[in-house]
Amino acid sequence: VRIEDVKPPEEQTIAEVFHGYEAFLDGYKARMEVLLDTKYNLKDNQYRHHHPWFGKINSHQWLCLNGLHHQIHLTQIKKIIKKL
Repeated sequence: VRIEDVKPPEEQTIAEVFHGYEAFLDGYKARMEVLLDTKYNLKDNQYRHHHPWFGKINSHQWLCLNGLHHQIHLTQIKKIIKKL
């Protein structure tokens, strides 16, 4: 995945961006609830997927990384709001 592939189109309004992000988060929460409610042990599975900075990581590590990633964006948003 490249950053260019996930950026919203520039012609979107702020309201459209927020609506799309809210829909993404709602869908993400639902997908994670299904995933976590499965028989799979996320910490002990043998399958890995390559992360560009951290190498091959398992699904539990991906889930933890995702939480950290969102925290980074939340911090960025708070800094932007302070400048308004």
